[in-house]
Formats: sequence, C-alpha cells, structure tokens
Amino acid sequence: MQPKEGFEKGFIQGVGGVVTGGNAVFKSYISGFTGSIGSFANSAGAIVGNLTFDDDYEAQRRRDEVLEKPTGAIDGVAKGGKAFGKSLLGGITGIVTKPMEGAKKGGISGFFKGAGKGLVGVVAKPVAGVA
Repeated sequence: MQPKEGFEKGFIQGVGGVVTGGNAVFKSYISGFTGSIGSFANSAGAIVGNLTFDDDYEAQRRRDEVLEKPTGAIDGVAKGGKAFGKSLLGGITGIVTKPMEGAKKGGISGFFKGAGKGLVGVVAKPVAGVA
C-alpha cells in the first residue's frame, strides 16, 4: 500500500517544523546561558571592585559599563581586554598615588590607609577588570 501524497507533504512539513523549533530552543538556551554568565561576571566584578575602596575607580567602572556595552562576542572580548588593561594600569599606579593621596588628606595615618588601598587595588582592580 502506497502512502498518500498529502501524508508525505505533511510529514516533511512536520519534520521541518520540529527542526525549526529545535533550532529556536537551542538559540534561546545559548542566549540565556551566555547572558547569565555575563550577569554573574558583572556582579563578581562589582564585588571585587568594591574591595578596592577607591570611589573614583568605581565611578569610572560604572560609567564604562553603561557607555561601552559590547555589541557581540568579539567586541565583548576586546572591551574586556581594554578594561583589564586599564584596571591593571590603575592598580599599579595606585601603589604610588594612593599613599600620597592619603597622606595629603590624613597625614601619616592617611598614608598608611592609602598604602593599604594601593596594595589591595593592585590585585583587586585587574580581577575586577577581567570580570
């Protein structure tokens, strides 16, 4: 017994629909997964950035988050590399600048507070930049 022509068309259309639907589900899954990873990394970066106790750094980091949203994966990697470089440079220069700023504001105790901020920043800023 031969299948009817309408059955064959319907079967092919049904399989095509399943493939199209499966593709949409897969794309949605990947999009949700990468969005979750991005949100987690952003939150981790904010937490580590707060550990620097550097208000200027935190304000700049928040501005960059708003103004420099990546448009795709390659752009995101490039902007992440730029953020890491800026954070690394800020951490290294902070070893010198933070104690001097602290000394200007609070004398010898300010110097030691600034030195602490500089030492924490040399580790925390690049980590926050990577995140």
